[in-house]
Amino acid sequence: MNKTTFDKLKSVFNFKAESKSNIQLTEYAEKAYSVSCLISVDEPDYHKIMKSMQDIVIKYGSPYLICKFAINKGSNKTVLMNQLTNSNDANLRKFASFVNLGTKINLLEKAILKSDDAKCIYEFAMKVKGANIKTLEKAIIKSGDAYYIGAFAQYIKGANIKNLEKAIIKSGDAYYIGAFAQYIKGANIKNLEKAVFKSNNAMYICAFAQYIKGANIRTLEKAIIETKMSSWICKFAVDVDGANIHLLEQAFIKLQNANYACDFARGAKGANIQSLENLVVKYGDLYTIQEFSRNIRFCNIKRLQGAMFKRKTNTREWKINSIKRFFKDVPEANIEWVSNKLIEEYSLQEYKSDHQAYTSKEVRKMMSDAKKNIR
Repeated sequence: MNKTTFDKLKSVFNFKAESKSNIQLTEYAEKAYSVSCLISVDEPDYHKIMKSMQDIVIKYGSPYLICKFAINKGSNKTVLMNQLTNSNDANLRKFASFVNLGTKINLLEKAILKSDDAKCIYEFAMKVKGANIKTLEKAIIKSGDAYYIGAFAQYIKGANIKNLEKAIIKSGDAYYIGAFAQYIKGANIKNLEKAVFKSNNAMYICAFAQYIKGANIRTLEKAIIETKMSSWICKFAVDVDGANIHLLEQAFIKLQNANYACDFARGAKGANIQSLENLVVKYGDLYTIQEFSRNIRFCNIKRLQGAMFKRKTNTREWKINSIKRFFKDVPEANIEWVSNKLIEEYSLQEYKSDHQAYTSKEVRKMMSDAKKNIR
């Protein structure tokens, strides 16, 4: 034994564990392990030294360190196994990576199951040759962890897809139910679709219809309508192949929310522009009217600019500015008509805001300047 190894071994034997903190004791165990790796099997007292180091590691080390120590030829694997199987530490999964236990895999598996750690159970099933897949699968299902239920079905050879499918549905997690349908070969799309339908989660209903081959578009269409969320009804109409645009459009209009009317008109193939324009004219705010006028071809600009004047706003200042933006963005707008309307509405009394007055002449100039800016 060389001097360096001897000095390190001596420092381990001279260590006094009394009144030491948990961190110091853990470091002590790690030092004992590192020294054990330096001891040559040719040393006359090899087994005695290894026994002493092993006792320190068992007493103060983590299951992970015990696993590492088991690599040493001089370790007593039976003692180490007893220590590990009595622990709930999820780091037990590391043990299989370090030690070839042969027929003792079942003991380690029991300890893994005892940990109730879904990640630990999944990794054991994936990495350990000879693991009991059926038993580990039951444990994964019992955990209710949707992520690892899906991972088990996708990556573990011999997994029972039907049982795992029932478990993922029971979890009620619409995201992982959709992922199961998309990635697991042999999954029952109809059963998973029903679960997504029941979730009433508009985002995942839409995603299921858009990405899952074999999904029943009519069923999911009904589900998205029942959510009464105009944004997702619009997205369904725009993104899902085979969607019934007329049916979705009727449901969208019925909600009397014009906020996504422009998106619907622009993105849904076959959308009825006139019907959506009616919605905007009746319920749209100044911004929505402006957006629809700017982006939708063949809309009635005269009708929309008339709707601008009918809208009530918190302040007249806001209305004036909105109309000014309208003329900057909508080249087809009738500047003369709108100028007359502004003068008619505000000329009888000077409109004052922030100590600034607008006269009829200034209104006309403001509108004319806005028009010039787009030329």
